[in-house]
Amino acid sequence: MSFFKKEELNLLGPFYLANIIVCLFLVIEPLIVVYFAIKGFSFAELSLALAILFITPVFFEVPTGVVADVFGRKVSVILSLLFVSIILLIIPFISSIISLTILFIFWGIARTLSTGADQAWIVDNLKKSKKENLILEYYVKNRSFNRAALMLSGLFAAGLIVFFGKDVFTNFLGIDLIGYDFLWFIESAGFFIAAVILMFVEEHYKPRKILPKHIFKHSYLHFKSGFRHSYRNPVIFHLILAAFFIAISGGMFGIIYQPFLLELGLPTHYLGYLISIFGAIGIFLPFIARKIFRFIKKESMYLSFIAIMEAVLIFAVFFVVSPLAGLAFMVVIGNIGDLEKPIQRPYFQRHLKSKTRATVASFESMFIHFGVAIAMLIAGVLADLIGPRITLVFSGIFFIPAVISYLTIHERK
Repeated sequence: MSFFKKEELNLLGPFYLANIIVCLFLVIEPLIVVYFAIKGFSFAELSLALAILFITPVFFEVPTGVVADVFGRKVSVILSLLFVSIILLIIPFISSIISLTILFIFWGIARTLSTGADQAWIVDNLKKSKKENLILEYYVKNRSFNRAALMLSGLFAAGLIVFFGKDVFTNFLGIDLIGYDFLWFIESAGFFIAAVILMFVEEHYKPRKILPKHIFKHSYLHFKSGFRHSYRNPVIFHLILAAFFIAISGGMFGIIYQPFLLELGLPTHYLGYLISIFGAIGIFLPFIARKIFRFIKKESMYLSFIAIMEAVLIFAVFFVVSPLAGLAFMVVIGNIGDLEKPIQRPYFQRHLKSKTRATVASFESMFIHFGVAIAMLIAGVLADLIGPRITLVFSGIFFIPAVISYLTIHERK
């Protein structure tokens, strides 16, 4: 029995490959908080800059979603990848918090060009080819490939961290570049290569003929349409609400776990190994998710179960005292999301109309980014006041309203 279904590689192969390349080159993520600390930014400054990075999409998600609907999802996604690639090249040359914040604003805008549009591009292509059965396959396998690439990127990052180091490595145009700066250049290359790959993929979507000067008008109309569809659809509304609270918890976890592990005494380059372990375990979790779901059968119950598991594990962090135990907890907590996405994403897409697919997905992403922005601000303040450990434990509280939201889902007959 073949691992790939009929026509799967023809329709989804380039998307799989682009995702693998991007994830394989994500080498700065294991020490992004440490990196900015070395560059002289305080934790409060970094938290504010990251909050702005994630709050920016709140204002641009719907307009850029309309850009995808008007000019095509392919154009929107490729522009996003190219813009992000350029921005990552610039970051090592930034030395002031004002410049960093401005750059993060542009980074946030660039990211919104692909959120919603990438999934809409894929789903519409599959529907046009009458291969809707591959939608679930895509979400399961893409997540697995994502984690396989992260496993390799973690090892890659650990080696680069040791090789380049944090000392001044070279001087470029009068600017001293430390070893860690080169990780940004490598990550930038990944986004550029992915953009080139997707340039050769066709799009089965006819962009709407709307003049650029009318985009803001249509942004407002699409925002109303996206809000109306999200609010009136009982499934979409509660999925977005749950995603908002999970984003707050996940955002706090994402910025705090690195200083928490270093506080326990974990060597810096082990952060790269941690990402690698994330990836190794995550390869199999999407397939395990599908098997667990076959047992539970109902999406809302399944998602509630996963959220409760994650909350319990986060609360248990309070009792962790050794670096290895901390590493183990971070591995488990960081991977539980892989049990959620393969079921949640097809469930979400199934309740969207094709003509508003990109806009509603962007509407969802807007709330997620808003949640992460809130998380950055909360985490920055709490980490300074009560430390990384208690901040991590506190982040688990936000799973409670997420579980309630999942349990109140009632599908229309």
